Amino acid sequence: MGSGVISDAEWDEVVTILGQMAASKNRPNAAGGWRDAFEYMPVHLERAGLTSERLASLNYIHVAGTKGKGSTCAMVESILRACGYRTGLYTSPHLVDVRERIRLDSQMLPRSEFAASFRRVHGRLSAATAADGDRGVGMPSFFSFITLVALDAFLARPASRVPHVVVLEVGIGGRLDATNGVVTRGSLAAAAVTSLGFDHMDMLGDTLPKIAREKAGIMKAGRPVLVAPQPQDAMEALQEVAARVGARLAVPPPLERYAAAAVPAHLPAPAEPAHGDKGAEARAEADGPARTSSLGCMVGLGGEHMRVNASLAVALAAEWEAQYAKAAAAAANAAAAVEAAAGRPVALPPGGPPVEAAAARSAAVASGRLPPEYLEGLRSVRWPGRSQVIPDEQAAARGGRLTFYLDGAHTPESMATCAAWFRSELAQAAAEGTRNCQGAPRGSAPGEGPPSRHVAVLLFNCMRDRDPAVLLPALADALRSAEPAAASATGGVSGNGNSRSGGGRMTSAGELGSQDSARLPVIDAAVFTPMLSGGGVLLPAAGPQQPASTSASQASSGHPEPQPQHHTAAATAAKTAAAAVDLGWQEGMLGVWSGLRQSGAAEEGPYLGGEGGVGLPGLPSVSVAPSLPAALEAVRAAAAADPRVAVHVLVTGSLYLVGDVLRLLNKPPM
Repeated sequence: MGSGVISDAEWDEVVTILGQMAASKNRPNAAGGWRDAFEYMPVHLERAGLTSERLASLNYIHVAGTKGKGSTCAMVESILRACGYRTGLYTSPHLVDVRERIRLDSQMLPRSEFAASFRRVHGRLSAATAADGDRGVGMPSFFSFITLVALDAFLARPASRVPHVVVLEVGIGGRLDATNGVVTRGSLAAAAVTSLGFDHMDMLGDTLPKIAREKAGIMKAGRPVLVAPQPQDAMEALQEVAARVGARLAVPPPLERYAAAAVPAHLPAPAEPAHGDKGAEARAEADGPARTSSLGCMVGLGGEHMRVNASLAVALAAEWEAQYAKAAAAAANAAAAVEAAAGRPVALPPGGPPVEAAAARSAAVASGRLPPEYLEGLRSVRWPGRSQVIPDEQAAARGGRLTFYLDGAHTPESMATCAAWFRSELAQAAAEGTRNCQGAPRGSAPGEGPPSRHVAVLLFNCMRDRDPAVLLPALADALRSAEPAAASATGGVSGNGNSRSGGGRMTSAGELGSQDSARLPVIDAAVFTPMLSGGGVLLPAAGPQQPASTSASQASSGHPEPQPQHHTAAATAAKTAAAAVDLGWQEGMLGVWSGLRQSGAAEEGPYLGGEGGVGLPGLPSVSVAPSLPAALEAVRAAAAADPRVAVHVLVTGSLYLVGDVLRLLNKPPM
């Protein structure tokens, strides 16, 4: 361990124990349940060696909410890292590798560092639990345990590598969340509440005001809390809690209110933007020579909802910078007590960015201008499994045009948001020659012309504690109501009903005749599939060479096998994965979706390979896949069957499903 190397056997031991904890959820047996898990957190912290003094040496940005809290955390971290701070990031859940939850300077912990923290925490807690016998508090829940591991990892580093700021995402709720047992008034730089909706109602309450009050439990007296726009009753509940605890609540301005800020030439130059994009020039408002930047393609994550999250991230970063600048200035002047803007002492690990630059950036944001570092942080942020677009390499090798659109939406509100994002992506793909912000072509293979038509496919599953009879109608309604986009390069309505003018300009529903608009479908085929890692089971991360067509059993073992031929790999995997799978859950979803389909749709059998289907050859308009590898093979085969058709697959309903697809595509988060 001291050499920084860990064997595969040692890592397998760590993953096995974590998998057992995740599968059981390791919930307290006492009657208090969730409340006990929170109230026991100080005991677990002390036993793990994470004393209040050690925890207070970190600065926290704490983010709660129903939708967008993870992406908001990722954006804050990306902005602050672009500004020169060392960052810690703690989020959940993970998609493929448990180390995704704990990042330092955007990078997952090396296996050796993760294992070292795991062993310290697990060893101390196990020993204390054994000494207590049946009368003690027991081991923490899986989420609480990983929270302890994250904090140990952040604090185990040498002082020169300890993060200046740690961005913490709440797990569930806020008031009784494990992360709220860590953050105190003295260590909180700022809190945030993202968009609220209905989720975990058995624990948080059955109305938005009740849910809002639980989320507001992260507010601290005298500390700033930044809030996304909310429904009126939810906002009133947040304001009520803020007034009661004495927190300073504010709603940041929308992203559209900002202009690009010029950087005075005497300040250090920001890091070069990713992909070599230095941005277009904008006029500087300050006197003297200045480097300039442009808003350009501002947010690296797709969807209008991400701009709401970005406005929160900008405000959180600017709040941190204001506190840092004042504290650092006071420390430089040898002040007896280092006090930040709102009266809290800021821990100042060595090696932060220049105080003058931090103060200038914070002031620029306050005046409605985004510094280049903020622009770069927003542009370069990546948040896998949320609004993520992946062209399929295996389908391309077979001559097909297949793109996956992954979003882990799993509430009615997030389903609507996901639908709007997917439809906007289809509109972009349907415009001839359109490229996304990173310059990747959409819907066309290298060296080939634009596709003759576009086909949309839904790949869906949800956890059993969700109600597909609620989620699927929310998705379908949002897809139908989203403004449809163009398709055929020659104008008119193409095979799947979308329309595009000859000049490539997108044609809205309002510009189409009422008859054409009514013909526009939203999903040509829906496939309901089991997952590999449902029920909270933690699968080992795939190795870098694991083939994308690996079966469920192979993926679980983590041992890759030689990759078979493309045309037989998924079929073989499907037989293996389907051996003991009960498809009753998926058949229920098929029934819900079938009831939502427009009248007159073709009727197919319930399984892949059934006859009929008008969207793609061999792919029924509604089907159940015997396994996830079989579902991927089905859409690949359908795409390869007609290379002129661009196939767009929306993968949604569960972050577990998204993670499994990333695993099988061999595109794990890095």
